[in-house]
Amino acid sequence: MKKEELFEYIFENEGTSVVGSYVNTLKEEEGIKSVELCSILNLDKNGFSKEALTIIDILENEEGFPYQDLYQSLKWKISSLINIQDLFTGKIFENFNVDTFNAKTYFYFEGLHLIREYFYCGFNNYLSAAQHLLRTFIEFNIKQCYFDFICKANNSYAPLEDYLKNGVSPSALKMANTFLPQGSFAKPIKKKIQVILGRLSDTSSHAYKPIDSMRGNGKLQHEYSLDTMLFWLSLNQSINIVLWSYYLSNPMIFKPKDIIRKFGFNYPIGTFISDFQHLSAKYSLNKDDFYMFMEFVSNLDEVKMLDEFYESQPDLTDDEIKATWDQKESLEDFNFGFLQLIAKHRAMSELLASRCSFDAQKHFDKSLKPLIYKVSDYNWWKKNYKKMK
Repeated sequence: MKKEELFEYIFENEGTSVVGSYVNTLKEEEGIKSVELCSILNLDKNGFSKEALTIIDILENEEGFPYQDLYQSLKWKISSLINIQDLFTGKIFENFNVDTFNAKTYFYFEGLHLIREYFYCGFNNYLSAAQHLLRTFIEFNIKQCYFDFICKANNSYAPLEDYLKNGVSPSALKMANTFLPQGSFAKPIKKKIQVILGRLSDTSSHAYKPIDSMRGNGKLQHEYSLDTMLFWLSLNQSINIVLWSYYLSNPMIFKPKDIIRKFGFNYPIGTFISDFQHLSAKYSLNKDDFYMFMEFVSNLDEVKMLDEFYESQPDLTDDEIKATWDQKESLEDFNFGFLQLIAKHRAMSELLASRCSFDAQKHFDKSLKPLIYKVSDYNWWKKNYKKMK
């Protein structure tokens, strides 16, 4: 890209972007090998160096490469992270405000943005930067679970509104202790959150010990190394606590339904999921863990109530289902139509959830712009440091 083209791209397209969404409908566990990580996360391959593209090709296609099975497992976990958004409730409380309502999934999409950046950094060999993102990724998703829970508990968006105004929230551990259920099942999850966040704090989020330096491999000038091939192994461990938190906060992920047959295309958003969404959660867990989660959520009152509600609904005829289709596109197939709606809803949710970030940038006081030049000077700080709070 020439200099003029770059300037035009940056300045003439400022504030514009294309929002895409990916829907993975795989139903066989081994099928994940046929889908690249870049597709699952909508990663732009133009953002990768030629070395990065070679590494991606090895991880995707070289079955003899060490930990290739864990890489494929990670793709299922990320697919499940993508699919969990379809269970985020659309419940409206009395103090409804459109801006706050749209912002209710801000934390999730900010975390999704960070996980994309994690792979851009990692595959391009900026390993310290990639590792630094993990704690923030986890904390954003913990906030998503927390504010979902606390708003439901208060039957109000007030907790979220307060956060959007002052940016204050409890610590990650306090939030996890709030939204995760009491009892023995959640205790290992709470402990792992504590351990993972503590470890990330010690090894990457703050100044770390020599043993945790990426330069310990002898590469001192950001050269590619084996660490670049395996940087994602730390995410493979860390992402579990995010998924477990979502699974307990959104237990219907384990109870797939034939949504279109019961409700047509006017289905209750954020209430039920279909088989392919459920299977991504199933394959994100080993078999023992899956059955333990299944057993736990099956005994929850919320799950029993929603199961009963679903069973109480009569099956719709094909004609009744077709009558609920109100999209501009022609309805070619029920399943394809369902996927179209999911993709549109995901893209729209991400765009609307990002509004709070857009609006915050717009409210920047332009009278403060001269400070950009002054705050780096010692003389300015000498005159003003006593005024600081």
